[in-house]
Amino acid sequence: MVERPRKRFRILRPVIDFVLQPTQEGELRRRVLFWLPAPVPVLGLVYLLVGGAMSAAGWTILLAASVGVGTLLLAVIVQPTPLPEGLAPPVSARRSLHRFRQFTQLRVALALVPVVIGAAAAIAGGGMYPLFAALALAWPQLLLAMPTFFTITR
Repeated sequence: MVERPRKRFRILRPVIDFVLQPTQEGELRRRVLFWLPAPVPVLGLVYLLVGGAMSAAGWTILLAASVGVGTLLLAVIVQPTPLPEGLAPPVSARRSLHRFRQFTQLRVALALVPVVIGAAAAIAGGGMYPLFAALALAWPQLLLAMPTFFTITR
């Protein structure tokens, strides 16, 4: 009997291969994807703490949104600095990987700050809107933190 090849996940195969690359870039992608669902438990916990109320005080929504916009602008503006001239190739590669790892971790941390501030503002304001505003700005930041070909070659 001949075994048929499996055709499941045929559409997702390029995406799965892209994420599971055995390189430093693939490892950093997996780190970013690990933090992508992190705001969901925060969302559930805050929903329970505020009792399901949606509306909140205006200053709390403004606080959460302004922190989200600030971190988004900071993540876009802050770029890795170039390496000094005249380094040996192994030293240059090691320093470059270390800086890129730090840069990716900084972008992930900047993306998670609005979630924490939004959760605190939602609890203080008694509604979910501050957290929704923060999440609307935090999730795109997490996706922007994922290393791509263009951020690596820059």
